Amino acid sequence: MYPFKKLVSIRQEIVKRIPQEITVFVSQSINTLKLEESELYCYYRFLLSEEGSVREIPLKAKDFPNTKALYNQIIEDFFTDKQLVSCKEEIKRFSADSIWYLGICLRNRQGMHLNLYYSSQTLFAYEEMKQKVEEKKASDFYQYGIIPIQGRMVKRMVFYPTENDLSSVYYIRDNEEYDNYHLRIQKQFSYYYQKSGNKIETADLKGICYLIRLFINSHLEFHPRYFYLTNYSNLTSEEIAKVTFPLETKGLNILCDNGAFIEISDLDLIDAIEKSRILDDLWLLRHGLIDTLPTQEESLEKKEWLRELNRIYRANQDVK
Repeated sequence: MYPFKKLVSIRQEIVKRIPQEITVFVSQSINTLKLEESELYCYYRFLLSEEGSVREIPLKAKDFPNTKALYNQIIEDFFTDKQLVSCKEEIKRFSADSIWYLGICLRNRQGMHLNLYYSSQTLFAYEEMKQKVEEKKASDFYQYGIIPIQGRMVKRMVFYPTENDLSSVYYIRDNEEYDNYHLRIQKQFSYYYQKSGNKIETADLKGICYLIRLFINSHLEFHPRYFYLTNYSNLTSEEIAKVTFPLETKGLNILCDNGAFIEISDLDLIDAIEKSRILDDLWLLRHGLIDTLPTQEESLEKKEWLRELNRIYRANQDVK
């Protein structure tokens, strides 16, 4: 990492390239040009990695007269059209005799790292950044999760526990990079979620349940149904032929007639989904007792009524 440098040096580096990793320390100073007003302002110090990409069109140095302007450009480079995939907080100080800083360490899908550390006098800026991160997470969830599913662009949905400190969704369109069919990923949606022991984080489970219900409702005319698989033994040859991808996962699979499917191998997630009533509601849907899957909130609110539909149907089937 580079040591702290003067504004003129840092500016030249940033206008010519986008560093792979940037660490920013945010402090507060008095505007020496307006001492009589004692105007406080944020001051930013930067550590830049040696790696990075050269800008296709260099920025104009005159557009960055101060550290605040450089900071805003760094934020734009890191967030604009780039998905956030990792976020963690930590407390740090630059040297043994320096003050403590409260930090937010971020990573995006392109592998860029942005580490932001705020002094005790700049915690308002820390809170503003935390809000920006939350808004970015919500935006990514909509762009990479909701939109592809609503548009029936997703052929395969998979769910993975993640070691990162931020859950994330990722949508991959047709990938022609590999000639080998089994190495190619076509229209795959992935959700990376956090676990505490055997428990799925509440926010993650809520998001996963929402997307599964959305996926099922988006494929109603293709008769979505679920299977617990350890092999193909309980699938017909016609059903297997409709699957676009090999069903290699042992666990819960939700399959549609058009070949789109969800695969879930994590037993803890399967247990959480079962308790969230998705499969109960899907059973009612498959037997024509409801027209669409209700939302998670509606299902829990009308749980007894939905259970009664199940009991009445089964009782009538027994009579017949």
